[in-house]
Amino acid sequence: MKPQPTPETAPYWEAARAGELRVQRCLDCGRHYIDHLMCYDAFAHLPLYMLEDLGFTGYGESGAFIAEGHTRPGGALPMNTNGGGLCYTHTGMYGMFAIQEAVRQLRGEADAQVPGAQLSFVQGVGIFFAAGASLVLAGREP
Repeated sequence: MKPQPTPETAPYWEAARAGELRVQRCLDCGRHYIDHLMCYDAFAHLPLYMLEDLGFTGYGESGAFIAEGHTRPGGALPMNTNGGGLCYTHTGMYGMFAIQEAVRQLRGEADAQVPGAQLSFVQGVGIFFAAGASLVLAGREP
C-alpha cells in the first residue's frame, strides 16, 4: 500500500500553502465558511493541487472530491463556476477573470449562480508557481 503524502512530502506549492495560512488568519473562521472557490487552472491537474494545498481536501483526496460532484454548482464547494481557464478563457492573465467571476457570484449575477454565495476565495499562482495571491471576497460586511 502506497503511503499517504503529508505536507512535508506532497508536491505542494509554497504560494498556495502561504495563501491558506493567510486566509485562516484573515477570516479567523476556517475553510468551511467559504461558499465559492476560484482557482487558477491552466492545466487539468491544478484544481486537484489547489484543493489539497489550500486544505479543502486531504492529500490524495481531491480527485474523489471532484468526482463526487462537490465542486459543481450546488455542491459542497462550487469551484471555477465560469468554466475556469481551460473552458472559459485563458489570456495569459486569467486571474482577473477569476476575480470577476467571484464578484459576479457575490452579486448574484453569475451564469452558474451559487445560491446564497456570501464568501468567495480566489487563488492564483504565477511565475511558474513560485508566487501566488489569495483573495477573500465577501458579499456583505461581516
